[in-house]
Amino acid sequence: MDCRDRSSFRNYLDDPDSPYLKDKFFDVLWPRSYIFLIHDKYIFHCMCKFHGIPTPKIYGLYGKGRLRDCRSLVEFMEMERLEKVVLKPVLGLMGEDIYVISRTELRSRGNIGEAKIEVQSERIEGKDLIVQEFVNQHNAMDEINPHSINTIRLISIICKDGSVNFLAGMLRTSANTTPVDNFSKGGIVVGIDLGTGRLERRGFRKPGYGFPVTAHPVTKTCFEGYQIPFWEEVLMLAAKAQRTFYQIRSIGWDIAITPKGPIIIEGNQQWGTASIQAANGGLLTPKNRALLAQYGLEFP
Repeated sequence: MDCRDRSSFRNYLDDPDSPYLKDKFFDVLWPRSYIFLIHDKYIFHCMCKFHGIPTPKIYGLYGKGRLRDCRSLVEFMEMERLEKVVLKPVLGLMGEDIYVISRTELRSRGNIGEAKIEVQSERIEGKDLIVQEFVNQHNAMDEINPHSINTIRLISIICKDGSVNFLAGMLRTSANTTPVDNFSKGGIVVGIDLGTGRLERRGFRKPGYGFPVTAHPVTKTCFEGYQIPFWEEVLMLAAKAQRTFYQIRSIGWDIAITPKGPIIIEGNQQWGTASIQAANGGLLTPKNRALLAQYGLEFP
């Protein structure tokens, strides 16, 4: 059980989607007319590519054109020598309806594999799916958990003078051998020291999924002091991306670490507070209060 002193409650920020904060945040941080730039994954990819921001390749839309069905998807993967691809909704949120498709698995299962894809397609009927590159992560990230892509969530804010600062960061990893790292689905979150890129002592799970842990349940890798590779590059990449999407003044970036460096998986405007505050404590530190106050966002 992780207990907090009641005096620290004032440091905790309610979820930005709450009735009290939603309009405030959308009015000043997330102007609705620009949200599509990061919400639409295809447009986001095109923007990143144009501005030289590394992000996974998009091979096309599943269900349309050359990737119209399971068979054509497998044929495409064989032609391009792709072992895995990721299918995700163009407008998806919170990790819903994301599937890792294995060419070997589909070929070995035959009709069962085909049926599996069709069932998944039916579950997301009416949504546009992108077929995206599967990202291979750095060995140091595999040591934490090789069964999931262990991403960094980094919340940036662009200041009125054009500089970029960061509110908080955390590591997200699956708690077991499934590929799901989302906190809402039982994943583990660990705070990151923004100055060094080292992990904090404990990892946290959503209530009901388990107690805090000091090492990963699968690999037994201890969290405290664990160094995230390419940390300076992570900060520079997130800052560049925030300046590129400057109309949206604060963005939660999901960043993977590959053997060659960091790559942005996606950006999130409604970055949420539950997981990042579970990992780091309250967001309303004196520094963050000052960063938010420049946009008229002040809290008791």
